[in-house]
Order: sequence, then structure tokens, then C-alpha cells
Amino acid sequence: MLCYYMNAKPFNNPFQLKMECMNEGFLWILSYFTPVFSHFVNESWVRFSAGWVFVGICIIMVLVNLTIVGISAVKIGILRYRKYKFMKFYGLTEEPKSKLKAAEEEKDKVIELKPEDIVFPEPAKSKMTF
Repeated sequence: MLCYYMNAKPFNNPFQLKMECMNEGFLWILSYFTPVFSHFVNESWVRFSAGWVFVGICIIMVLVNLTIVGISAVKIGILRYRKYKFMKFYGLTEEPKSKLKAAEEEKDKVIELKPEDIVFPEPAKSKMTF
């Protein structure tokens, strides 16, 4: 998956691409620990120590992701508060309707078809002659 992310770059936001690559890198590192937890390693203290390293890496990955989500949520909250204060200061009560909201309303409309509205194409004529 990491090769796909690096070559195709499926995300519009470069930061999101870096985050996904970081998460895939963490998972790649953690996948190397799985043979240690099997009976290939006879010493139980090695499996125990490797388990704590595994848990530590998982905790680091979760904390990094939660920190980034928290920072993003705070930034969005600050922007919404500033927008609210701006609208209150200038006496604006309603936001202009965005194109996205209009498109969402349009997609929910049901189109009713009548039997006469349905047109079937003519079957293709064979070019082979006998």
C-alpha cells in the first residue's frame, strides 16, 4: 500500500499523503514483529520484551494521530468562532447558499418516470448476408 501511496498520490492534500505514508510505515515496522510472537522464538522473555516494544510503537502511532486530529479540530473551531463573530459584528444572519448544499438538495429529488418516457434502442442489424 505504501508503494501505491508514493506512486499514485491519491490524496489532494500533501499533508494527508504524508500522514498515510507514516501510518503505513508504522504498520510495516509492526508487521516484522509478528514472527517473534510465534513459537519460532523459544525464550518467553524475548517475546515479552518484543510485545512491550510492539505496544510502545502502537501507542506512539495512536498519540501522533490523535494529536493531529486534535490540532485540526482546534483550528476548525477557531475558524468557526471567527466566522460567527464576523457575522455577528456585521449583522449577517444567514449564510449564502453554497453550491455544495444546492447539489445535495438536488440529489435527493426523486425523478418519476412514465412508461412512455422509456425508449428502447432498435436491435442492431446483422451485416452478414447468406
